[in-house]
Amino acid sequence: MFAVLLAKTFWWKLLIYGAVAYVAICVLVYFGQRRLIYLPSRYDQPLPPGFVEWRSPDQTDRWGFKRVNGARECLFFFHGNGGNASGWSHAVTEFPGDIFVLEYPGYGQRPGIPSEKSLKHAALKAFETEQQRYDKIIVAGQSLGTAVTQAIFSKFPDRVHHLVLVTPFTSIDDVARSHFPWLPTRWILRDKMRLFEDWQKFPGKSCIVLAGQDEVIPASHGSRYREAKSDTCQIIDMPDESHNSIDLSRAFWEKVIGR
Repeated sequence: MFAVLLAKTFWWKLLIYGAVAYVAICVLVYFGQRRLIYLPSRYDQPLPPGFVEWRSPDQTDRWGFKRVNGARECLFFFHGNGGNASGWSHAVTEFPGDIFVLEYPGYGQRPGIPSEKSLKHAALKAFETEQQRYDKIIVAGQSLGTAVTQAIFSKFPDRVHHLVLVTPFTSIDDVARSHFPWLPTRWILRDKMRLFEDWQKFPGKSCIVLAGQDEVIPASHGSRYREAKSDTCQIIDMPDESHNSIDLSRAFWEKVIGR
């Protein structure tokens, strides 16, 4: 009888300790989640030829980097998670018009704390300032940057000539649940970034670029975009490419612009 009671006590203690540990992990993830989601680099890389700092009109805030030659078409590019705008500027040098690469708060030399709200606020402020002088505007994002584009295409759908989403996810919540199915991510995530839902409401032209060897975004995300394809949406599959290896060539951009 004593042995049975001891065994029951052991398993009850094990269950309680396990529950306490699980709750503790959830609390740690809740308060530290933005350190897990956002992976900024503070160190600037050498810029591509023609690129300079992009600053606010009063010169007090560093918005990122730009290459401006007086073209009538421009690209607003929102980069992926790792690194910062200086390094990501090299990814879009083949675009034939003017280019603006946003630096996120907390990335590079830009002060601030990265979050869904701060990234989208920075994107909107910069776009509203620069967009008026262009006839044709391409808004593009890669990975994390695809979710940042939502701030633009939801508020200014008529100003976006073409929306380009490179290796997009459906939502941060969906990505987190794929990688951490044992965590209640739906309840503890503060930044949701529900890109897919908002993209479905976008009435303009869009291009979805998917990597067949994507090691970050599960294939199920790309499948949802394929299933939602319409007359205004083009799907480009790159079966041999990984999450960050897609080359945005001049021919690609000229096709998107409509030259």
